[in-house]
This record gives sequence, structure tokens and C-alpha cells, in this order.
Amino acid sequence: MAGPAGGLSASSNSGVVPAKRLSKEEKRARVLAVTVELIESGELPITVELKVDRLIELAGVPRSSTRRGWTNETFYLDVIRALVDPERIRSEILDEESVRRAQAVLVEHSVLMADEGRRREVLRETVREAITHYFRTTYRSVAWRTYAVLTASMPSMGKIHIQDDAREILVAADGQTAEIFAGFYAMMLGIHGFRFKSGYDANIFAETVMGLIGGTAIRYTLGHRETDPLRLAGIGGTTTDWHPVAAGFLAIVEGMTELDPDFRPEGFPGPETVG
Repeated sequence: MAGPAGGLSASSNSGVVPAKRLSKEEKRARVLAVTVELIESGELPITVELKVDRLIELAGVPRSSTRRGWTNETFYLDVIRALVDPERIRSEILDEESVRRAQAVLVEHSVLMADEGRRREVLRETVREAITHYFRTTYRSVAWRTYAVLTASMPSMGKIHIQDDAREILVAADGQTAEIFAGFYAMMLGIHGFRFKSGYDANIFAETVMGLIGGTAIRYTLGHRETDPLRLAGIGGTTTDWHPVAAGFLAIVEGMTELDPDFRPEGFPGPETVG
């Protein structure tokens, strides 16, 4: 049976349903996804001379409608936007395991949250557990390594105006990434009963932490060996292993935050609810 436009309908005897026609944006998104995958696998260099037509072919979308108005330069800048997309990077390095570890510490030691002194111990343990995993996830992340390489190679990115446009994209992405993590850190500090000291805020905290974690991660990607753990105080007066980055993160926490006198530890599950 013919549909309203003369084509096959869902009730056609053949049972064939016409494929949804992709918009220009959807076609280009497919091409960008293929390009990002090839770059991150090391099969394609980040260069303004990317072979757009070949990448369109690999993505399996029509060349003429996808390519129309998409110059080599605009394609290249779109690739950079895709590579440094803050949400894409966040989802890779701030993974579920990092969050799960932080939550597990809170649940396990919830009965300590009403005591100000013990609350500090809980926060220390959260930092020790979650930040160690978070740091390792960061420097092993393909998305983060690509971002770091892209930033370092900025001076060789072809024509000056392309460099300027690419730099604007990177600066904007860096600011958005800092904003995302500022919100996360503020939330985590808040549920532990801490606030920022006068003169500090979530943005300053996030930028400082990004410098610590990002700078150390670059050294690791260059081949720096895994650093021996430090032996520092853990929860309950014990001495335990600390990754140096987690210890550095804790120093930033202790320097920029303080106990929130208005914190009320209601709502934390007791140990009897765990498991």
C-alpha cells in the first residue's frame, strides 16, 4: 500500500519500513564520531589536512549532502570541538567507580558524621579512596590524553587564524570542564560537612586541583613510573597507603576548606543498612 507521499508505508505487504532520513547534523555527527575514534586509536593524526571525503565514506553517509558547506578548516575545528567536549571527557575520567568509592566511604562511616573531628577523618578517607582511582582513570583516559596532546601541539596547527579559532575552542572547553568539576567538588565537600574558607570558592578549588591532577597525569603519560605510596594516617588512627596525588589533593582541601558549622548529618544510613 502506498503511503501519503507515494512511498511504502508501515503496512506495506513487503513489510519494509523506509529508513529515517538523517539530517545534515546527524550525518556530520557520524563523520565526527568516526574521526575521533581513528584519532584516539592512533590511526589518524590531528591535522588540518584531514581527508574529509574519505572520512565521510568511512562513516557511510552521502558525500554531497554531508560535505556541502563543510570546508576543510571548519571540519577541522569541528573535530577539535568533538575531541575536547567537556561532557565526553568528564564521563571518561569521572567514572561511576570514582563516585561509588566516595559513596561507599560515606555509607560505611556514616555514624562518624555527627562528630566534627571524626568527620574530617571520613573526608580524608574519601579523598584517599576516590582521588587515587580518579587520578589513575585520568592519565589512562584516551580522551584526556588526546586533549593534552592537542593543547601541547597548538603552535603547529597550521595557519594563524586557525590556531586562534582552535585556541578559543580549547579555552572555552577548559572553562566548561572546570565549571563541571567545580560543581562536583562543591557537592562532595558539602555532603561531607565542609565549606570553602573566605577568599576561596569552588572555581578556585577546581582550577587548583586540575593543575595538580593534569600536571601529574602528563608526567605519567610521558612514561613516569608509578610513584611509591606514602604512609600516612588513615581512618581510625591507622597508618595506610596514600597515593601522592591523593595526598596533594588533601592538602588543597585542608588549605581551602573548613568545617561547616551549619551542617546537619541527617539522612546518612547507619551501618546496619549497608549490604
